[in-house]
Amino acid sequence: MGRLVQIIVMDNLTRNMFRGEAKAFATDQKAYELAKMITDDLSIFKQYKFHERQFILLVLMHREDANVIK
Repeated sequence: MGRLVQIIVMDNLTRNMFRGEAKAFATDQKAYELAKMITDDLSIFKQYKFHERQFILLVLMHREDANVIK
């Protein structure tokens, strides 16, 4: 559960706390790395409840570089 909390703080909380400022995106890369680690291993991803998975997948949707998602 710790990874999910980290993702929410780094992806969602910072975007809202610092809306309109560059630091709103300062932790995007770390959030992406955590989300990718979870989604790359289906056995880990399935341990999360449906509504928790939405926060994990939201990180991938926030990704600016569409070429990264394959």
